[in-house]
Amino acid sequence: MIELSPLARPYAKAIFSAALDAGNHEMVAKDLALLSAVSQTKEVSGLIEDPELSKEKNCPNHYKFSRW
Repeated sequence: MIELSPLARPYAKAIFSAALDAGNHEMVAKDLALLSAVSQTKEVSGLIEDPELSKEKNCPNHYKFSRW
């Protein structure tokens, strides 16, 4: 299994820095902890690591909205 923490760390730091600036760092810290726990489950890590799955297949509605 690929170690995802080094990949996610810069993004987590950026999110937390923005949360500090906005004054809602406690809520964001809880959300990041939840995301960390979820990403370590067998089901989610399998989806993340599966090269056969595309963003369009996994999140078709998100893909439509994110292309604005």
